[in-house]
Amino acid sequence: MKKHSTDSDDVFDNDTGGGLTCSKCGHDQFDRLAPKAVVAFARDYRCCRCGHCFPAATPIWASLLFLLGGVPLTLAGLFAIISARGERASLAPLIGAGLLFMGATATWHGGKNLLKSGITIEIED
Repeated sequence: MKKHSTDSDDVFDNDTGGGLTCSKCGHDQFDRLAPKAVVAFARDYRCCRCGHCFPAATPIWASLLFLLGGVPLTLAGLFAIISARGERASLAPLIGAGLLFMGATATWHGGKNLLKSGITIEIED
């Protein structure tokens, strides 16, 4: 993307051929805005022609990082809950529930974004 300087914002022109275009009007020049999402790895886009705003895609490495962190947290939470079964005055089930929630949320977020990225895995015979 080439950067054009203007008075107010930076405008990016996508001249990569078949790359990023506005889903509403098809224009290929964008402003970059502060992200609205809680977890974001890039700035959001705003079309210079129609003003339509949309978020940047989550990088594949970030999705894999969420999966690699989420699965162990989920398993640790399950282990803490199962191992503390029957203990009445233990904090282990509460800690396990917190780990389970954080791990499941991270795993869901990473898996959802990885599926949205369109990666396919081919297995050769």
